[in-house]
Amino acid sequence: MPQAPSLILPDRIRFGADAESLYRRSLAIREKALGPEHRHVALSLNKLAELYQNQGRYAEAEPLYRRSLAIREKALAPEHPHVARTLNDLALLFYNQGKYAEAGILYQQCLAILEKALGPHSPDLVTVLENYACLLRKADREAQGLCVWFTGLSGAGKTTTAEILSVLLLEHGRHVTLLDGDVVRTNLSRELGFSREDRNTNVRRIGFVASEIVRHGGVAVCAAVSPYRDTRDEIRNMVGPECFFEVFVDTPLETCERRDPKGLYAKARRGEIRGFTGIDDPYEPPLSAEITLGTLVHSAEENARLILDHMVQRGLVRES
Repeated sequence: MPQAPSLILPDRIRFGADAESLYRRSLAIREKALGPEHRHVALSLNKLAELYQNQGRYAEAEPLYRRSLAIREKALAPEHPHVARTLNDLALLFYNQGKYAEAGILYQQCLAILEKALGPHSPDLVTVLENYACLLRKADREAQGLCVWFTGLSGAGKTTTAEILSVLLLEHGRHVTLLDGDVVRTNLSRELGFSREDRNTNVRRIGFVASEIVRHGGVAVCAAVSPYRDTRDEIRNMVGPECFFEVFVDTPLETCERRDPKGLYAKARRGEIRGFTGIDDPYEPPLSAEITLGTLVHSAEENARLILDHMVQRGLVRES
């Protein structure tokens, strides 16, 4: 006779409790038995705060860490090693929220206490030193200037996606400048036509402005047809290969023609415009773009978030 399949129950049901309620009960017992300002109460506070931090409940964790810190400073003295451990926990909480300045100050205080109490060569310093180093590296990475260069046919969806990405990057704490090829041509390149030389000149002007933005730690989001591969590679070298993020908006020509918001493809087909990219002038797609977007399946917002996720994974943008 076959055995009935075993029923797997969540821990909360199997054990009749969950971690949070148990930590809260432990805290209540210690407060009642020892008094609310006993140093052992700080232990329960730290456990509960750590649980909240692991769950991403940062707003609930912070007051618990601060209360633990106050108890230990009063019960043990402000320069006790246990005070330093709570400072380290609170610094990690700020680090996880992207509050690097606040976390850095706490790591410095923590190191000063441990060095004075235990000596400059104590193994207890190692974790704090490594946490602080990690903080500095991540802060530097997220403050690095960056150029996101959208390339693709006219009507591919470059500007729409670039505008949405710019808003997302602003929401994630980056300073962003949007450089649209048509806008730059209207304001900075009015004298240029559409010959290969003139197009390259316009792209180089966008690239130069972008490189200055990147040099000062900003993010330049550029949307330009930029049809020629060698010119885009030139811009990559101008900005700096480590700071250049090429996005190929891979929309088929027939789709771009069907959209044709400015009527340019129709004019090109009638011969009213000469040298139009995709019609009688080539578009050279990237050979190794950092990311390629399809616009037939994904919306502009979905593509913008795809780019943002990729940048977060590379450590260029902090998580929200």
